[in-house]
Amino acid sequence: MEFHPLHSVPEYMNECAEVLNEEWKRSLTARLHSLEKSRDEFPVCLVLLDKSNNGSTSVIGHSMLSVVRGQTCKSCLVESVVVRKSLRGKGFGRIIMQKTEQFAARQGYEVMYLTTHDKQKFYEHLGYEYCSPVISVGSGILPESLANKLVGSLNLNTQDSNKTCNNHSSEQTNKNNKEESGSNDNVHFVNLDINTNSSQPVTVAPPPPPPPVAPPPPANKTSGKLEVSRWDPSMVSWMKKKIS
Repeated sequence: MEFHPLHSVPEYMNECAEVLNEEWKRSLTARLHSLEKSRDEFPVCLVLLDKSNNGSTSVIGHSMLSVVRGQTCKSCLVESVVVRKSLRGKGFGRIIMQKTEQFAARQGYEVMYLTTHDKQKFYEHLGYEYCSPVISVGSGILPESLANKLVGSLNLNTQDSNKTCNNHSSEQTNKNNKEESGSNDNVHFVNLDINTNSSQPVTVAPPPPPPPVAPPPPANKTSGKLEVSRWDPSMVSWMKKKIS
């Protein structure tokens, strides 16, 4: 098996897009447009390849890393972790996560964040713990109005994790953020990567109150189990792990 940044092996771009579309349906054009943003400086798409005995190579799975700004430790976010459907249940998901962590650690990152709606136990076994949410917006400029909408839509009642590197807890980070912004709102740490050419600090207005929690989804008529949308923010768990 081989593990590479996707932009270093662009001949597997289309196959990687197909593997992603097995799990999350998008047009091939939109998927390729997203994958083509992969670069050394992050965001970076990573691909696990399998070389067979006859010399052919195929895509096993994929992950993507982006930068999380404003943390005490150099941090990144892993997302779009997927294994080809026909190869699931063989341990490749664990291999992809381990290799992704190793790749990030070699780039100097110390903490990795992720979100999941149904794989909490899997990530707990890999050493991840629950934490408060963060926002990664890459290198673009985030309008203040959009920042407020994003913050207001988050479920901010996730369980805080224990202290991470340098003995700075998430509660202390939240306290410092409040002192700097002058906000008394009951908000965990939410980090906004905002670029500005001005030497003056950028102040983000406190977010509006979160919207009321939606009622639970209806029960499945055949199985009797609740069907929960993976995009329901109240069902998403934030987790993190110290990787170096």
